[in-house]
Amino acid sequence: KTESELPRAMARAIWATRAEDVKHGIEKVAGQRPKKSIFVSYRRDDTGIWARLLARSLALKLSPETVFFDEGSEQPGLDFRVQFEDFLYQSTDVVAVIGNGFLEADTSGRRRIDRPEDYVRREIRTALSLRKRIHVVLVGQVQMPTPEQLPKDIAELAEQRTIHRLTEKTDLDGIRDGILKSGIRPTGLSFLTQEVKAWPVGSVKPDYSARASVAMKELFKYGWQVAGIPESPQEETVLVNDKFPSCRMVLIVDLAEVALEERAKGALNLGKGKWIRRAIFSISPHTLDDLDALRLSDQLLEAALDPGLFLDKRDRVDLKRGSQPPMRPDQLYKTLRDTVEPNPKAIERYQRLQRRLASQGKTAPLVHEGDIKLPSGLKPRTIAISPKGDAVVVGTDRGLFRLSGQDWQMTTLKERGSYQSVDISPAGHIAACTDDNNISLWHADSAVMENSVSPYSWWRKVSDTPWIKFLSWSPKGNLLACCDKESIWIYAVAKNEFIHWKYPVEQEHNSEYGLKFVPNGREIAVFAYADHLWILDASTGAIHRSTTLQSRPFNFPWRSSEPREQHEGPAFYDFQDIDMSPRGDILACAGSDGQIMLYDYGSLEQKEIIVGHEPLHSGFWTRIANIRFSHDGQRLASLGSDNHLVIWDTANWKPIGEGIVSWPLVLSGRRVIAWYPDGSRIIGCAEDTLEVWRL
Repeated sequence: KTESELPRAMARAIWATRAEDVKHGIEKVAGQRPKKSIFVSYRRDDTGIWARLLARSLALKLSPETVFFDEGSEQPGLDFRVQFEDFLYQSTDVVAVIGNGFLEADTSGRRRIDRPEDYVRREIRTALSLRKRIHVVLVGQVQMPTPEQLPKDIAELAEQRTIHRLTEKTDLDGIRDGILKSGIRPTGLSFLTQEVKAWPVGSVKPDYSARASVAMKELFKYGWQVAGIPESPQEETVLVNDKFPSCRMVLIVDLAEVALEERAKGALNLGKGKWIRRAIFSISPHTLDDLDALRLSDQLLEAALDPGLFLDKRDRVDLKRGSQPPMRPDQLYKTLRDTVEPNPKAIERYQRLQRRLASQGKTAPLVHEGDIKLPSGLKPRTIAISPKGDAVVVGTDRGLFRLSGQDWQMTTLKERGSYQSVDISPAGHIAACTDDNNISLWHADSAVMENSVSPYSWWRKVSDTPWIKFLSWSPKGNLLACCDKESIWIYAVAKNEFIHWKYPVEQEHNSEYGLKFVPNGREIAVFAYADHLWILDASTGAIHRSTTLQSRPFNFPWRSSEPREQHEGPAFYDFQDIDMSPRGDILACAGSDGQIMLYDYGSLEQKEIIVGHEPLHSGFWTRIANIRFSHDGQRLASLGSDNHLVIWDTANWKPIGEGIVSWPLVLSGRRVIAWYPDGSRIIGCAEDTLEVWRL
């Protein structure tokens, strides 16, 4: 009768044409408990970060195969729209994440939700027509839309009763558990059969003994037999195979794991060497509620067919009996991602920017002019451009090189050493520091080294290995500042001597530190321990001004039993890099969560926080490793670990250019980007080339 009934009628017709499959599948479907499968619907520029975190939390509780999130769930080579529709039809639940941009207009002034082809509208319309269980998650302080605010075909969404609110003080796992505890509505074949009784999904401990029993029966098919049950604090069952006398399987029932052990070889063992645990396999971790479908994993099946061949394909590691094998990189990254706590304030700022750009127009993409090839095998690590733009100095892992700014002809300054930092004075003098903390000084117009100095004695270099970062020339070129994890060093060129100052604060660990000469030449901006910032007198080391950031919350709120309010984190976490505007009025500080803090230099008061990089990228914090003001002060470039290069307009602090670079994850403490004097282009260090970009 209405257009909203059409998708459901089409679904009935599609399933009716599969009569044979239905006839053979009705009894099996009716006799099994259906599993939850969840489709996450959201707007990428509005609630993308929170939706990704919620999807990851659901996937950790269920399995990645039963949670559909458009980033990572799609299969390559297939139409993603078809994949969306297929999973949406098969899913039992739909999570609709609604933020402030859900009802906002696009660049044409028309609301996106009013467009029939809008993906979010299509997903919600299909979910309503198929009578899916819909969970609405409201992000921030947004209110639930009223029926009058929604198009007619999805107005029913406003009548949903399963509503969760996600704010910076909300328990994310609590929302996940609330979604999982809901019942399951019938899908698929249930259009033609009676409704299956809903069943609750809770945090009930799975029956590991039943899973182990099924796994044991599967191993029996490949010739493995029970040898005995040894005395052990764990409940273990030993399986042996006559074909492979040097290997055995140990079934750890209470952990639902199978361990592959190999007998140690040695002349003194007399054939009775101790058993060394080589690998551990989980028994089908994603089939907790469907034992009929349980099967051995691919790796466990490969080990069961031929354990010797399986071990030959992998590096054997001598492990003590009962110890765990080394953690694989994917397991390590997964563990690290689970411990990452997002900064809600940074996420909200980034999403607010994305909504504004969606309504006012996107930033202009940076134009990739080309690459500057370096000799084979050289990897650039740091870069600087002369004030006249006639020379580009590149420090690599095997020497220091000077390129002409016109035809890119390369001159070798030094062929040895791995260079970590380089800077060029206003007069064109070059200072470069190697990883052994030797600082080389070069003449401005020739490839002649004037001096090589170091603040450390040879015994200090042997006994301890400090790392000098952030070489910075004074405006007059008479002083050169550098720092390590403990101290600040000022080199007076005329006197050929170093001045040594200790940091005003001493702590055990200091991995993030750096400095920058102020344009007035009388002061130095210094940061250390990632949360301390000082303005020091360049001649005496006296502190003129200082500030300290609030500590990052180290316990994770949604895994803690204490209220979230007690663990609310600061707006800005720590310092990764700093730079001064040429006028000397703005001090820009880069953070580890995608944010840039702008301080008023005269008072060190917080002026503004800008976020142009996604705070979380691939499950990790986005670290802003490099920020650089252009020579005229009209532009600010920021490079993050998300491989995005963002150009800011310093007049209004809005992003005006953005590009995706091919550079590896950069480390703080290395200047890997540099502006041309006219501010039209920017050069960065890639894997084995130099990339040139322009606005």
